[in-house]
Amino acid sequence: MRKLAFAILISLSATACGGKSGGAYGDFTSIIAVMDPSVWEQVSDTMYSALEPSIRTVRTEKTFMVTFQAPNGPHWDNLKHFRQMLVVGTGDEPWIKDVLAKTRKPVDGPGIYTAYDVWARGQQITLILAPKGQEADAIRAHLPEINDALDSQFREYVRNRMFLSGMDSALTDT
Repeated sequence: MRKLAFAILISLSATACGGKSGGAYGDFTSIIAVMDPSVWEQVSDTMYSALEPSIRTVRTEKTFMVTFQAPNGPHWDNLKHFRQMLVVGTGDEPWIKDVLAKTRKPVDGPGIYTAYDVWARGQQITLILAPKGQEADAIRAHLPEINDALDSQFREYVRNRMFLSGMDSALTDT
């Protein structure tokens, strides 16, 4: 009886969350790039140089780390729950339809859109919707804008975390 009650509780909680499996995971500096592998072959070098710029902090380090994932690849079921994603497609693909259903502004053709909580709570997805056969050109055209948007979102996250944690006064009298 306990096992049945537990199974019902799990089923109801998954249904209440819209079928999402829980919160998103991964760092805010990790970006999962989801697109057709043939498109990735054309744009991977450009994407790495645009989205992984080095900044000088205590040492030189990359702002973001980009990881490619084919939407039907072996790790897709896990990686689609990452916090920060860049998804590219034409709108005909099933994974793009999932993202389009959650965009903030109405979709009126090719361009950049933002969606939240598509496959996990706390997830943010930047979508490049491109005409068929022009995905690589659309990515190259939008990369500077996407980098600026991701960078400003990350800086806002850092500022929020800084004020959320409160003042560190442990060493003020030392």
